[in-house]
Amino acid sequence: MEIVDTYLWSGSIDQTIRVWDMNTGKCVGMLCAPTGHSAAVTCIVAVPPSGTSADKFVISASLNGELKRWTTGGEGAGATQATGVTVTALNVFQHQAGKNHNLSLMIHCKR
Repeated sequence: MEIVDTYLWSGSIDQTIRVWDMNTGKCVGMLCAPTGHSAAVTCIVAVPPSGTSADKFVISASLNGELKRWTTGGEGAGATQATGVTVTALNVFQHQAGKNHNLSLMIHCKR
């Protein structure tokens, strides 16, 4: 699960990602096939971890090793990458090097 502004993004064994309005408790969106995952969604992380929702996107991972990038507007998957291993967790680190702000994505895998 991941929180972006007042929305909670959740992944499920049914291969979907649902977006919940935390003020109302209602599901306001569902991301699924054909652009969704083809295996259970194991983890979700917002990138960057801080900032406005306009600057953010969400990365999700699944049991079959797919990584997908979603806009927070929910338009669908912008990019897919296969890792070939089960992804169990994602972490994002934001760091500054001089004037540059860099993001690093750490992928935890089950072997």
